[in-house]
Amino acid sequence: MTKLEENIFPTYISCFSKDKDSLSQWRGYGDDGRGIAIGFNSEVLNNLRDNDNDIHLKQIAYHDNLQNAILDDALIRYIIGVSDIKDWAYHILPVFKPIGFKEEQEWRLIFIPKENTGLKPNLYFQNGKLRQCYELPLSNGFISEIVLGPKCNLEPIDIVIFFRAFGFDIEESQIVKSELSYR
Repeated sequence: MTKLEENIFPTYISCFSKDKDSLSQWRGYGDDGRGIAIGFNSEVLNNLRDNDNDIHLKQIAYHDNLQNAILDDALIRYIIGVSDIKDWAYHILPVFKPIGFKEEQEWRLIFIPKENTGLKPNLYFQNGKLRQCYELPLSNGFISEIVLGPKCNLEPIDIVIFFRAFGFDIEESQIVKSELSYR
């Protein structure tokens, strides 16, 4: 193992979309329109960062000119000694995505765990491999709205009961039905 490999920590990413009711998102990520979209309060997500957790909410850069500007700025910061190569790898690379994905309007919550992180790790199986994730300290105030997919058969009261079982004070007024027709 090289010195660089010894100093690289895993990076964990949660993906969000700014568009709460997009047909392509329902088709690609929302169980073909039968799922739900949970709207999170971005201000609360932004405040997850503290001394023990390196968590950042960042908007995806899709356009080449924006990506180049970000890289130029990072290179200048590296040359003048303000940041190091790890900062570049952890905070810049995860926000680049090809232009073909721009309709997703994606934001990413990027987490680089420190040795003394207070967040709880979890393990799960995916595609025959053991994976690790971290539970975010979600509480009331994180969820701003819930959108039922265009083919979702759940009733708002079902969603309220489900979320309240996990300690979230969700009201029926926070739940709306998708405005899209689905053929």
